[in-house]
Amino acid sequence: MFWVKYAGDWGQIKPPLANRIQRYWLKKNWAKCKVTINGFWNNQPNHCYSFENPCLSEEDVSYGKTIALEKVFQKPYNFCFVGRVNDAKGVSDIISSFKNVPLDEIKNIHIIGDGDEIDKYKRDAEYLNGKIIFHGFQDKEYVHLILKSIHFFLLPSKAEGFPKVVAEAACYGGIPIVSNVGSIAHYINDQNGFVWNIKNKKCTYDKFFNIVLETDQDKLKLMSNNVVKLAEMFTFDNYLKKIEQHILN
Repeated sequence: MFWVKYAGDWGQIKPPLANRIQRYWLKKNWAKCKVTINGFWNNQPNHCYSFENPCLSEEDVSYGKTIALEKVFQKPYNFCFVGRVNDAKGVSDIISSFKNVPLDEIKNIHIIGDGDEIDKYKRDAEYLNGKIIFHGFQDKEYVHLILKSIHFFLLPSKAEGFPKVVAEAACYGGIPIVSNVGSIAHYINDQNGFVWNIKNKKCTYDKFFNIVLETDQDKLKLMSNNVVKLAEMFTFDNYLKKIEQHILN
């Protein structure tokens, strides 16, 4: 018996060919292995176990709670994106979504990561008058330093398994404004974040985003407190317990 981790979107209808072949092989379980996947799915085979990818220590979560408790949801807001800087991750949607937001309601928009079209995005974002900051690739310590300060984490991605950085932002009470791809909606709901239906052609991310920013500040504070609880699922301790329970046994 051995263990295989499937990192992609287990429920994706039309995955890339390599993912499709791998997922088919794992579903059939010809190799008699245990499989760990992102999310919780209907008709999930008995040999497939839902695992959260670890990214936080118990110390991170404890410290994050203190930061989140002190967070005040009052404009101007701080925003952040972390990942590959390209259209597939929704960076163009993020930049365009601020066009109808008054500049005095924006403190900073942090874009952490890099990509081939970074110069294009910088030109597209010139209308923000320096409110957007492109940080490039950074280490975990630097990323967490930014995440401590944010009110909202932005990820209108076109495809995901479950991005660990959503849990890292949640650790500090950063409210996710994310798309409903992969297993994201298995963890984020209207109690702890905002999930954009990427298939709803009548509601673009721009429209969805602007509706979110009109949410009552007391409700935002409650959502921030709720999303901190999500971070507890993504600790290394929780991961090791699941390995012992489902893999080693």
